Amino acid sequence: MILQTLLRRLLRTSRGTMATTFSLTILPIVLTVGGAIDFSRSVHFRAELQAVSDSAALAAAALWQGGTTTAATTAATNYVTAGASHLPPNNGVTQTIATSSSSIGYSVDLTLTASLTTTFLTFIIPTISVTVYSTALNPNPYGHFCQGAAVSTAGLCGATSAFSASAADTNKIYWYYVPSDGSAPADAAMTLLWSNASGSNVNPAPIPLTPSQQVGFAFRNTTGNYGTYQSCTGSGGSRRCTTVQNTNQYGAALNSTHTAYSHLHPPTNSTNGYNSTNNPSNVNSINGTTGKNCSLQVTVNNSSTGAATAATYSGSCPANTDAVTSWAAPTCSALGSKVLTFYFNDMGGTSDDRDFNDAIFTYYCGGNGTGAGGSTGSSIARSVILTK
Repeated sequence: MILQTLLRRLLRTSRGTMATTFSLTILPIVLTVGGAIDFSRSVHFRAELQAVSDSAALAAAALWQGGTTTAATTAATNYVTAGASHLPPNNGVTQTIATSSSSIGYSVDLTLTASLTTTFLTFIIPTISVTVYSTALNPNPYGHFCQGAAVSTAGLCGATSAFSASAADTNKIYWYYVPSDGSAPADAAMTLLWSNASGSNVNPAPIPLTPSQQVGFAFRNTTGNYGTYQSCTGSGGSRRCTTVQNTNQYGAALNSTHTAYSHLHPPTNSTNGYNSTNNPSNVNSINGTTGKNCSLQVTVNNSSTGAATAATYSGSCPANTDAVTSWAAPTCSALGSKVLTFYFNDMGGTSDDRDFNDAIFTYYCGGNGTGAGGSTGSSIARSVILTK
């Protein structure tokens, strides 16, 4: 009897202890499991928010190339708004956008912040804050060159020579950044691309640009030896003759050097082109017409057939309209994925066929490096990339 009483008392005591122990144990278990669930929700939400941030930053960077940021900011906001509607339940998303530029391109930094209401940790941590960051770079483009006419808008170059000029003339092609005042560049500011002089051909490297930087091309012709003729006066015993050097189509004599700058209209309109100093009327001796362009044609390549052929003019030279004024000094922003072929005519010889084949090369904008550089680059479009 005494033993049974003692056992009942012990049992009552053990039940109280077990209840207390269970109460003390279950709370941390619930908090641990609940915390893990809330934490898992925040991790999943962070990944979803990061995807929205990355997409928005890429969209914004694709539209920003310096200047106003309105279009970039609007694009980011639209992407965030659309993406936020598909996120798990949250307390709203806020964005902060910043832009910057450097020698390698234009960057957009985007920060998105949101918060989640906790389910199991409400009394300890009512909300969990989530912040993500994205940086997208719109890289500066590079200008690319190849000899001859490109065979396609993939940027692949044809096998034709850069030059088919008269051997009597020396012809050279240079590239230059167009001066901000629109004047002709100094010789020191021009870089040689190709020449038909023996041993002068080079394989030009891609040139760094900004999207709005104009690039021009200078065609420099040194008049060759076209032979001589006798100029005589008087008659009989008073007849006197002198040997005179034949000139080219602009009246330029042996070893005269003239330059056509693609950004000028006409390209020869400069102090060291065919101008008022060395050709007072800027007249083409074939047709006696001023203000015409007998130096340059530019064609935009067709995506299926490649470069168009420059036109041959049987009469007067073309006026300064169409491709010369539109594409002769392009920016990469305007050019986009187009491929241009430049055709120069040196007006050499005592007569000229005006066939614009004295220097032919192709130009396009693209990225720099493997697959987009040198003379056989295959990539034209630049890609906006995430850097963070």
